[in-house]
Amino acid sequence: MSTPVRATGRTLGELERMALDDGINGAARLGELWDGALRVSFRLGYDTGHQRGVAVGRAEEATAWQAIVTGYSAVLTQPSREELARRRRSGNEPCSARCDRCSQCVRAAVVARNLTRYGGPDYPGAAATQRLGVGRR
Repeated sequence: MSTPVRATGRTLGELERMALDDGINGAARLGELWDGALRVSFRLGYDTGHQRGVAVGRAEEATAWQAIVTGYSAVLTQPSREELARRRRSGNEPCSARCDRCSQCVRAAVVARNLTRYGGPDYPGAAATQRLGVGRR
């Protein structure tokens, strides 16, 4: 079922039939009719597509900005390179709480044992233990 054309109150199908029945002049009128209809439908489709595209684009932009802001706040709360380097330096002292469970406390205990056993903070290896005569018997 066709919708009425605004200017005449007739449907597009009725106007087409009238133009076809008119002969040679009808072909020109039919071309004009379709030209106007195509312009209107193009404009309608373009406007609809543009509005939807703008809405999607704005949503993507908002998501991107949110990711940027979240990323910056995460980066700004991270320690600096100097702080990381200072924290990563291996120390032979236990942590300030002396919990005996963290990696720093475990390393301090191992270093103390190795100093008494091997004379150095680290395990010297299998060849050195055989040479020193230390190990399982």
